[in-house]
Amino acid sequence: MAHNKKLKTSKITSFFKHNEKEEHDDEQPSTSKSDDVGDRPVLPEVQPEESAVEGDGASEAKDDDEADAGFDDWVSPNHPPTSSIPVVETKTQKILFLAKWYQSYPWIHYEPSLKRVLCFYCAQAEKRGLLKLAKNKEPAFVSVSFCNWKKASPRFESHQASNCHRVAKAAISLKPEAKIDVKMDANRRQQQETAQRALMKVFKSLRFLLRQGLSFRGHTAEEGNFQQLLNVFRDDDEGLDRYLKRSISFTSPQAQEKMMQMFGADIVRTLAAQIAKDGPFGVMVDGTQDITGVEQEAICFRHVDDNLDVHEEFVGLYELPSTSGEMISKMIFDVITRLSLSTDNLRAQTYDGAANMLGQYKGCQAKVKERQPLALNFHCASHVANLIREMASSGTSESAVKANGLLDRFEKGATYLSLEMVTKPIVALEQLNRSCQSRSAIVSGMLFQKDSSIL
Repeated sequence: MAHNKKLKTSKITSFFKHNEKEEHDDEQPSTSKSDDVGDRPVLPEVQPEESAVEGDGASEAKDDDEADAGFDDWVSPNHPPTSSIPVVETKTQKILFLAKWYQSYPWIHYEPSLKRVLCFYCAQAEKRGLLKLAKNKEPAFVSVSFCNWKKASPRFESHQASNCHRVAKAAISLKPEAKIDVKMDANRRQQQETAQRALMKVFKSLRFLLRQGLSFRGHTAEEGNFQQLLNVFRDDDEGLDRYLKRSISFTSPQAQEKMMQMFGADIVRTLAAQIAKDGPFGVMVDGTQDITGVEQEAICFRHVDDNLDVHEEFVGLYELPSTSGEMISKMIFDVITRLSLSTDNLRAQTYDGAANMLGQYKGCQAKVKERQPLALNFHCASHVANLIREMASSGTSESAVKANGLLDRFEKGATYLSLEMVTKPIVALEQLNRSCQSRSAIVSGMLFQKDSSIL
């Protein structure tokens, strides 16, 4: 039966055995089972492409600008945990970055944007133009980056002893960077980013209140809508909560005023851009006095968009030292210039019927026409309607007109008289109301409908 015994055969792959060990393999942690090969047949180790493992670990497709991305933010070599550094894989091994290399070669710098390592001193010196005299510069450590952990130890040793590394280290120590005082550590940058996000929440809260037309402050600062809205945000944002506890948080009334001015300026710039895009425009100006007696001129622009829709945009109130036609015309052209609009596109001007506005020689419309003859003048339709109403009421008796004016002033609350002053004329006025006017309200009724504090 011996001739029936099956002969022992071996695979063709047994011919390929490792006769020598790779240099420095004892330093590389491996997750494969091919380390204890002994005399067993093993598959030949397939060598990866030169650019991936056996080369310098450099990605030739990356240019120097991409390699430098974010490098300026570091003031010392970056040594993150080795678990965050990518593993180099072959078909038989997974090669890890060793933590002991940080101690042996402290110049190693891990660049997160590249997921590879550089020489901190060489990369800094190259970026600042200090390696012009260096010989045999290694791109893998100077600009491109390195990730061949299998050959890391000999390559690190070779670079550390190179002329380029010695020149770079000496140049950095002799010529510190000029802007070193403005560089900040990671903790400082994180604080800045947190403050920026918190300040954006402050701006958004203020914008919401402005858009909805809500008041900012209540009887106290804490009861106001602005502070209460921030309290809603801070419940879910620890960074905002810490920011609002700072001594300077830009939430004071003065800071709110500045922010509102910024929003207003941005809105006016947007409106001005739209007016300039539409081309021809007209101006409407009217003035009034505030409670302190300061004269303020309101100015609006009227324009037509591509859809033939008419728009009237209010752009602000302007204080003038006088209300002469020349001064108001100067104000109009000043606003047009500030908004980067062209006076050549001014085609219309609309004012009330006052002499300083419609005067034939010294009125505002005349002064504007001196600079832009194509700016046609139009009497404001609302003022014209008011004049017609006044003329229509003049058809009744003089006493009725006076009574009508008195009632109007009572209704508007512009004139407040004590009860003793109006007791005597009340009877006469009521009789006049019944006989000469068709109004349903009477003076005595309106007086007693007013708040008692007025009387």
